[in-house]
Amino acid sequence: TGDPIMIPTKDMVLGCYYMTGIKESEQKENLKIFGGEAEAILANQLEVLPIREKIKVLIKDKTKASEKDLKPEFIETSVGRILFNQALPKDFPFINEQVNSKKISKIISKVIETHTLEEAQQTLDRVKNLGFEYATLSGISWGMDDVIVPKEKPALILEAEKEVEKIESHYEKGFLSAKERSAKLIEIWQGVKQKVEKLVPLNLPKDGPVFSMIDSGARGSWAQPVQMAGMKGLVTSPTGRIIELPVKNSFKEGFDVLEYFISTHGARKGTSDTALRTSASGYFFFFKQKTAYDIIISGEDCG
Repeated sequence: TGDPIMIPTKDMVLGCYYMTGIKESEQKENLKIFGGEAEAILANQLEVLPIREKIKVLIKDKTKASEKDLKPEFIETSVGRILFNQALPKDFPFINEQVNSKKISKIISKVIETHTLEEAQQTLDRVKNLGFEYATLSGISWGMDDVIVPKEKPALILEAEKEVEKIESHYEKGFLSAKERSAKLIEIWQGVKQKVEKLVPLNLPKDGPVFSMIDSGARGSWAQPVQMAGMKGLVTSPTGRIIELPVKNSFKEGFDVLEYFISTHGARKGTSDTALRTSASGYFFFFKQKTAYDIIISGEDCG
């Protein structure tokens, strides 16, 4: 895609995400005002000003065409954002937002496009060091107590169980075939899983560790916390068919014996697939390569 390969990941992203975030304080008005970037940084070093507090700072707009146009303006920002911008090249526009992995990737792309290779390397190093430093200072860590099970979950499960009973009775009376019964049961449990999926992020604090790690793009996706705090849901059997008995519990609540047994199928299949499917996909790729081997693109733009 033409994006650079050398971009900060994991802890580096987490540190930058943490430092460029603004903690919404109770005191919305009367922001502290500083006459320049150095003044704000000094206040932070003297431990008078937290790194994520919203402040007003007099900053020159570097996007203006000539030096004469550089009129300093008051900008609502934070010390963290000022420090992050100091890691970027001097003539780079001021980034006044919380950065995640995608935004950092775009910033690095722009730096590589508009600056020399040496400057780009130095920028990458500075961002790396900043990221590591503030990931350490943030004290973000993962504990089981950070994973919160949604309060609305038991009601959703209860509702689904009633629907399942209805379907079972229809099946026993002969209104449904075995295939229809199976399809309807799967549909119900998939619906519950989707509802729980939406609830999990809503129940987590926005500046908590779980939300920070995923929202910053440092590691993981919402699929993992959903299984940890929501429910594991339906799993497939070794033959690839969906087992209609759902795993209603999450990892935090703990599985019962049957749920644990059902889950073992998936774990074994995953492990064996890793060994067996690798060669198949390699062969498939080789085959695709072979078919297009003698095609020559002579047009200016292949489209």
